[in-house]
Amino acid sequence: MGLDAVELVMAVEEKFSISIMDEEASKALTVGDLKRLVRAKLDVADVAGCLTQRAFHLIRKNATAEFGVLRHNLRPYTPLESVVPQSTRRESWQHFQAALGVAQLPELIRPYAVNLTITVLILSSLVVPVWYGALHPQHFGRWMLFSAIVASAVGWGSAQLTGPMKTKFKAGYDNVCDLRGSWWQIIRSWLENPEQPGGRKRRFRACCVRSSSSSLA
Repeated sequence: MGLDAVELVMAVEEKFSISIMDEEASKALTVGDLKRLVRAKLDVADVAGCLTQRAFHLIRKNATAEFGVLRHNLRPYTPLESVVPQSTRRESWQHFQAALGVAQLPELIRPYAVNLTITVLILSSLVVPVWYGALHPQHFGRWMLFSAIVASAVGWGSAQLTGPMKTKFKAGYDNVCDLRGSWWQIIRSWLENPEQPGGRKRRFRACCVRSSSSSLA
């Protein structure tokens, strides 16, 4: 598809809160084809689908503004690693959460090598004093206490020093679709929470009804 066709498809997706795959778009050769494609998707749309689509469109809108990624390059299966720049990932991720208005997006984690190093240091600080204490039974209790103190200090210090290294996404959050799924879980919990005002749920449902009943004429 050309650039104009891509922009048209994205505009239709946002207008009707649907998702059109590239294969589907390539088969819509006429206005009538596109009209039938959108109608077919609206016919099977439900509240859950509406909300997840709106979640994706909101994510895409804020991601293009925050990370500078091109709008037509941000699709449901775009890798998150290619969306959020690693050099400024911690700060950008926080700004992104604030822009979305949620605070429950997956927390960034340390690289595997860093976690492995911390684990080895903590185990070493436990094992070495215990081993030395076993060679000197008369002071074994002291060495046990010493190992516990050292291990705690090493664990705490390592966590503080390596905090800025949290630049990796958790397992299971590989692409934008995974992030959209996480945000939908938050929305669903919010809607089902009886503590929330009923007006919010009605506004979400009314929004979906308007999208599903829109005309292409």
